[in-house]
Amino acid sequence: MKRRLSLFLLLALLLTGCAGVDKSDPILFETAEREEYISVLWEGREYIPFSGLNPMQRGEYLGHIQGAPDEELYTWRGHSSEEWLISYLDSGMMPDTMLLREVNVTEYPDGIASEYEWN
Repeated sequence: MKRRLSLFLLLALLLTGCAGVDKSDPILFETAEREEYISVLWEGREYIPFSGLNPMQRGEYLGHIQGAPDEELYTWRGHSSEEWLISYLDSGMMPDTMLLREVNVTEYPDGIASEYEWN
């Protein structure tokens, strides 16, 4: 019985921690339309779609696309936000998570490859 209670409390704590993201002061990211994709602009940098990614890789919440509050942007855990961002859109059916690469990044972490010819 104690084991079940401990497991329940641990699960509740984890879920509560995950729900505690502060979204009260979001960064409003701008976008730019390109011929083959839409890029995200932030602090003089341009981020372009790189590949799909597991939503569990999301780090700190940063903000959302201006005019599209459902399209949220996060850091990528363990990586610099000056090089990588994560775009996350939860449509209700299945979350869509896209890894975004800053256009000047030329070295990619091991195990990550782009699905797009512009990379």
